[in-house]
Parts: sequence; structure tokens; C-alpha cells
Amino acid sequence: MSKKPTVAVIGTGFTGICAAIKVKQELGVDAQLFEMSKDVGGTWEANTYPGLECDIPSHVYSFSFEPNPSWTKHYSPQAEIQKYLKNITKKYDLYDKISFETEMMRAEWNEQENHWLLEWRNTNNHQETGSGHFDFVFAGLGPFRVPKYPQGIPIENFDGPVVHTARWNHNIDYTNKRIAIIGSGATAVQVIPALRKMASHLYSYQRTPAWVTPRNQFAYSRITKFLFRNIPFVMWIYRLYIFFKVDLTYIKIGYYNTLFGRFIRRLAAKSMASRLKRVGRPDLIPALTPGKY
Repeated sequence: MSKKPTVAVIGTGFTGICAAIKVKQELGVDAQLFEMSKDVGGTWEANTYPGLECDIPSHVYSFSFEPNPSWTKHYSPQAEIQKYLKNITKKYDLYDKISFETEMMRAEWNEQENHWLLEWRNTNNHQETGSGHFDFVFAGLGPFRVPKYPQGIPIENFDGPVVHTARWNHNIDYTNKRIAIIGSGATAVQVIPALRKMASHLYSYQRTPAWVTPRNQFAYSRITKFLFRNIPFVMWIYRLYIFFKVDLTYIKIGYYNTLFGRFIRRLAAKSMASRLKRVGRPDLIPALTPGKY
């Protein structure tokens, strides 16, 4: 009887959890998982800043083999997504196979022995180390949990607290404070509206303007969730509809310089201009509209 392969999974976000489940289901192998944080969730465990929600509809931002009829919103908040991942981890008995607060230090492929050498250490005690050989390694290292700070700006000279969204400090009272946000990407689009409600004044610093279109967020009614729970086929059809709808947005991105792509950009620019005019800031249209459209 052939020996079962050994499998290591680095990271316990969506990728890592899915890899461990599928390896068990399809190969009968219990993977060893390694996680730097104290719990599963990946980016949804590390990021907890105000206003954080997914920018992909909930019913497709989930495992196809584990649909969730109880999503509260079309775009789910951080805590709800992490709870979903924690429930999946419990359901498939993965917690006992995870080494938490463990940092991977080295991964080296040995051509002669035909296996991987992994070396790791405890994030709290660097003297506590370990190593192992594995036939297969799944790398689920998410980039959105690692803080990136702007280069060339002496942040350390700033007198007030400096907070990175990937390491949000919940002990600070942000009420009636003057707050500066550096960046204008997806994170800024979410955190700025949330902080605006509590700050005395909010300054937004951008290097490159971003396309910002209406999100059309909405909550699922009790009746809808009841139907999803009791008639799974209805939820499956709905998920399929969202899948194709989201997938078709690639046309706008993948064919950026086509006639259709330029048409979509003109519509987006018109929408952004209309919203800025509505709030009395037409002067910001040139600064906030990306490139030539």
C-alpha cells in the first residue's frame, strides 16, 4: 500500500482553508496548517478598520460547496465573513491541525529527496522553532494583511498616533479628531466615509485617483433568507446569476481600450461628476477623475 503524501498549508484565509478541505476530501490527507495570527480568516482577521466590507457580493464570495443562506447584506461586513470562515473551520475539524502564531521562515525544495523542507518559528518567542518535510505545500499567503507604508515620508516624526488600516488600533478615540488618510484605493473608499462621521475634519491624500462607482448595497430580507435556507435551489440560481454578472465585468477591465471600454469609462466619469456636483464640489472633478476618459 502506497504511503499517503504529506501536505502543508501556509495561511488560513479562504485559500488555505479550501486547500485543506479539498486535500482531505479528495486525497484523504490531513494537511498541517500554519498561521501567523491567533485565529483563522487571513485578511478578514487582520483587517478590522471601520467601514470594512467585501467588494464582491457575499453569495459568490464564499465556497461553492458551503453556501451561506444567512448573509445579512449583499456585500458582507468583515466580522460576518470571518465568522463564516471560523464556522467552516470548525465544521471540517481543522482547528486541531493549525499551528497558530507561527511564522514560516524558510521553504526549500529538495530535488534529490523530492520533498519540501519548511522551517518555522513562534511569532511571540523566536527561540521556539520547528521544521518538517512535506511532499506538497499550498501557499495561501494573502497580500492584504501585510502593512505597506508610504516611502519617503518621515511618519515617525509625526506627533500624533499613526495607524495602519491593516493594524487598526481600536483603543484610540477618533471622535472629533483631525484625521489624515494617505491613499485612495479600495481601503480608503471604505474607511473614509466611516471616519468622516466621527472626525472633526478629514484630509484625504491621494497619489492616483480611482474609479468610484455606486455600490448598491442592500440587506437581505427575512423572507429571502428563509427561501435560501429552505429551498437551496433558489440560492443556487441566485448565486449563478451573481457569478455571471460579476464575471461579465471583466469586459470593462480586460478590454479597457476598446470602444465598449471607453464607453463604460465615460459613463463612470459622468456618474462621478454628477455626485460631486450634487455635494457642491465640481472643482474636484478633474482631481478625482482617473486619466483621460
